[in-house]
Amino acid sequence: MNELRLVFEKSDDAYAVRLENDFGGGSGRRLPFESFLTEDDHENLGCYLGGFMDLPDGGSEVRARAVEPSIVDWGRKLFAAVFDRADNRELINHVLRCDPPRVLTIATADPDPLRAP
Repeated sequence: MNELRLVFEKSDDAYAVRLENDFGGGSGRRLPFESFLTEDDHENLGCYLGGFMDLPDGGSEVRARAVEPSIVDWGRKLFAAVFDRADNRELINHVLRCDPPRVLTIATADPDPLRAP
């Protein structure tokens, strides 16, 4: 299996993310990580994943359609925050070139980073 792990660590009030792999290459650099989502973003995402996906109806559908473009933007920001550095980008590209199964694991002792989409 080709696994790449994103390990989020908290030091004082700041987070960092580092990459680990199981395919013999070097690990990526530890990078500062700051959440870019507001509390409103988290609430909208929760309504989208919890309400709309379970029971799509008129009001939920209108709200969901308004949130969907943000989900794409959030994903791009998260990807850039972790993989814009050349060494980290090479690690993800290596995994993508490998035969399946490929696994991306997110590890943390603190649940807050898991709130990101």
